[in-house]
Amino acid sequence: MVPNGTHIRERRSATRWQKWELKEDKYIVYLGRFSSEKNCQLLIDAYERLHTSVKLAFAGGSTYSDSYAAELLKHKSSNILFLDWVSAEALDELLTHANYVCPAL
Repeated sequence: MVPNGTHIRERRSATRWQKWELKEDKYIVYLGRFSSEKNCQLLIDAYERLHTSVKLAFAGGSTYSDSYAAELLKHKSSNILFLDWVSAEALDELLTHANYVCPAL
């Protein structure tokens, strides 16, 4: 599915993998606000039940939900990563090398 208004990104060269501890096509990325109505905790709960080498990366931040974001950060591990805010070329790189992108609904 490609929603209306979607920007189709071209795959960028991978220059940030060491910083992000990610490998090409070996991670799932959630991009959006860390808030309860986005069900970030549900995504973490489902991921923690998987037996996979694919990592889960969160890119975004909290808006008026710092306590919720703090609860999410308790799950940070070598397989569940929380990246800084990502934009511009870094965002293109992150999205185009992901195995799957979880939409923030």
